Amino acid sequence: PSTQDFVTQAAISDMAEIESSKLAVARTDGKTKAFAEKMIKDHTEATQKLQTLATSKGVTLPTKLLGRHQQMLDALAKDKPGKDFDKDYENKMVLTHKEAVSLFDQTAKEAKDPQVKAFAAELLPKLQQHGAHAKELNT
Repeated sequence: PSTQDFVTQAAISDMAEIESSKLAVARTDGKTKAFAEKMIKDHTEATQKLQTLATSKGVTLPTKLLGRHQQMLDALAKDKPGKDFDKDYENKMVLTHKEAVSLFDQTAKEAKDPQVKAFAAELLPKLQQHGAHAKELNT
């Protein structure tokens, strides 16, 4: 993807994970809540790093979710607290991290801009860990 596309997609992914995790913190407990708190912390830090990269490249980060990411958040918001909410949140975290890993992996391998390539390569292992942790929660 182009620098603009990567930055936009990465920002939306972070935003979706942060917003859905905020819902989870308010509605869950135990391992799922701890995971959600970690997602908020890690993806907020990633967004800050992404903002620095975007600024250096003259790219503006999106400020709101669009399309399927907003629909995902809206659907999650309608879930009642409990096991169904937990499962839905965990499923969404598996899916969003699978998408993010794919985006960051492709960018780390194929980006023409060395700074973008390095950024994607730096964050990829943490995204892979998040995805694996989400799968563990979901079993």
